Amino acid sequence: MDLTEKLDALSSAFTTRVHQANRTDAAEFGYLRPSDLIEWLDADTEPWISFEDTAKGECRFGQSSTLSRSNFRRLMADYPDVWTNIHYSNIEALGAFVNDLSDDLIEILVGLKVDYPIYDESDVSDLEYEEVYESWNQYLDSDLYREIGKLVDHDALSEDLADLWLGMSPDERNSVFWQLIDRHGYAPEHSGYEVLWDYDELVSWIVEYIQTLPVSSP
Repeated sequence: MDLTEKLDALSSAFTTRVHQANRTDAAEFGYLRPSDLIEWLDADTEPWISFEDTAKGECRFGQSSTLSRSNFRRLMADYPDVWTNIHYSNIEALGAFVNDLSDDLIEILVGLKVDYPIYDESDVSDLEYEEVYESWNQYLDSDLYREIGKLVDHDALSEDLADLWLGMSPDERNSVFWQLIDRHGYAPEHSGYEVLWDYDELVSWIVEYIQTLPVSSP
């Protein structure tokens, strides 16, 4: 395809506007900023397009889906020399100068937008699996720690029993937690943006577990 045909193919699928950008601006930082994009063509610019509807990196505000992040990392890995991404204040999105896109890659990108949105099925599964296990250190351990403490505050659990959980080291709680998950055959849901744990269920299993442990005599 020549440049006009490439632009027609991309414009038919992507709602993001094709902008003009200068390769010198991109070379300075290794990416483009929103302020580098202009609406008119001149001698120093050429067409550039964002694929942020299809592929974005990690977002500081959690607004990038697992699917979008998977597409981003796999396309970046498979076509490392093609992309000139755009950096916003909170996120990096996939982008390219149109002349750098091969016909085959344009077909893939258009297909992701209009036919099937997943570039690599196995990587999406891998990423969700990673996020399930990362959630323990990110927030789940501290959340469950507080939930067990609340049971004591509401006289639903004795301090002695609660201390059996609260007094464990983080590594000990981690080990016991995943043993309980395996024992109950539990798998959390994933919203596409975050892992959805059933806290009531988890707390009940923890309480059942600590009730089997010996309580130290005063």
